[in-house]
Amino acid sequence: MNKIYLSTLALILSSSFAMAGVEKFIIPAIDDTLIFENSTISTYQTNIDTKVAQNETKRLSFVLKSTSNLSNITLEIPNLTGTNGTINATSLDVKIVKSWYQNDNVNFNDSSKKILTPELLLKDESGIKVENGTNFLKDTSGNWIDISQNKSEKLIKDPLFKDSDSLKSFSLGKDKNKQFFITLKVPQNTKAGTYTGKIKVKSNASTLAQIDVKVEVMPFVLEKSLLTHKIYYDGRYAPNGQSEAYQKTKAEIQGEFKNLVSHFTNPIIPQEIADENLFREYLKLRKEAGFDTLEPLFIQNGYNIWFKESTSKRVNEIEKLKANVQKIITIAREEGFSGDVYIYGVDEPTLDKLTNQRELWSAIHEVGGKVFCALSIDDKQLRLEDVKSIADVLDLGILSSKPDKFIADEFHKYGNKIGSYANPQAGRVTPLTYRKNYGLKLWQQDYDVATTWAYQGHLGTTWNVFDYATDNNAKKIGYDEVFTYPTVNGAIDTIEWEGWRESIVDSMYLSTLLTTIEKAKTKNIDITNAQNFIDELKIKDLDSEDFEGIRENITTQILSLNTQINQNSSPQEEESGVFDSISKALGF
Repeated sequence: MNKIYLSTLALILSSSFAMAGVEKFIIPAIDDTLIFENSTISTYQTNIDTKVAQNETKRLSFVLKSTSNLSNITLEIPNLTGTNGTINATSLDVKIVKSWYQNDNVNFNDSSKKILTPELLLKDESGIKVENGTNFLKDTSGNWIDISQNKSEKLIKDPLFKDSDSLKSFSLGKDKNKQFFITLKVPQNTKAGTYTGKIKVKSNASTLAQIDVKVEVMPFVLEKSLLTHKIYYDGRYAPNGQSEAYQKTKAEIQGEFKNLVSHFTNPIIPQEIADENLFREYLKLRKEAGFDTLEPLFIQNGYNIWFKESTSKRVNEIEKLKANVQKIITIAREEGFSGDVYIYGVDEPTLDKLTNQRELWSAIHEVGGKVFCALSIDDKQLRLEDVKSIADVLDLGILSSKPDKFIADEFHKYGNKIGSYANPQAGRVTPLTYRKNYGLKLWQQDYDVATTWAYQGHLGTTWNVFDYATDNNAKKIGYDEVFTYPTVNGAIDTIEWEGWRESIVDSMYLSTLLTTIEKAKTKNIDITNAQNFIDELKIKDLDSEDFEGIRENITTQILSLNTQINQNSSPQEEESGVFDSISKALGF
């Protein structure tokens, strides 16, 4: 009787899985058209077919939808094999796009609506649950924490949270979309060629669907980005314990630094110089994480240049300022950092404060430092004309207005640099907007630096997006501006943070083409087609362009020029070129 029952049950289960249709939709990863549970996906591919450079990090995405409710579903990630070797399955990092309650993504300052928004990238989606407009997070002790409290009931510190190290099983709701992100990180010694495999969607031993994966690794290595990408970052090392959300343990700092390095982004340094040993330790952690020691160090110093504006002993304060800057530069050099050291001026100053800083900036220059600060361009702060008046002495001006080539020219006239921020600030769930605005569009306007506020810019705690301040009329004041969310050993990525990284990869592709053009010139190769492409790209309205199409065209130009370069090279030059490519790929 038991055997018959078990056999019948097995037959029923087997039939249910056989009847369950699981559809697959391969879609662009970086898109402002978000995939909600009930979205209709009309444009898609059925297989993954992509091209990557030999050292590229690439974002891919797919959606699964089932005709019935299914649970305990897993993904089997394959090794990608080709005639020239194997790309190990560990190079394909798969995460689930988790929806949770956020502010209205259109009217970001309006908290009257709580919108269930696909944003977080998780290995284990069960660590966050949503109920009736409330977000809950499971801490490391297994407790569910309400992370949607209002300001008066806010958490002081972020709850301790840890995502899984591997992709956990998941459920598929009947006729509901579930989106996945793949981060394909090509190992730097991967040979050019085609690599294939199949991602299998499984329930126990049964395969419900499979996705064919084809990756063409191209025969070139990406150059460093044309732009410096940095981010406002307020994580401060607090080895003796945390008292508020911005303080981080060593494990948290190390994890977030690793995350920033993987996103090719240089964070500002908020660690104060008052505790010299702690400042040194902070720099050591930065170096261990793999940040380029030749890149600039951006020192935040509390956004106030350490200068007491009200003091009558201005000369004494200036000498203290110079001593602090000298100490920072000395420590940086002793810890192995040889890039320029930038000191932050007064944040978003009004015109009178801006003018008042000229003497202070000159003092910083006297001891070998440089100066950067954010300049908010609006009716209440500054006009573009005001900014022009300090372009001769401000080493890096970071402007909030729409990028303007003429103001960039003004800074460049004096050998100084210009950057862009707040276009938009972090936290908008618009991945494609970040990709466009902080990459090629800045290159078009001859900008040098892309940045914005912030890696984790919050009003209360990072995980609670609703603990905002209100005025006397209960009107919301400000909002969280966050790219990632903290864990005990790193950060939870968002889809917009991936859009930010893609802006950098676009810049790397462009840099590679420009370098290839220069190399072709030395071989007397006709570069007309490539140069015409660059000239046209420089003036295109990029808002209406397909950025994947742009990258494909850049790739075509690189491959074409490289073919001609190789044909015009002697055997000795080809051997040297191969060695140079391998050396770059290995980081030498």
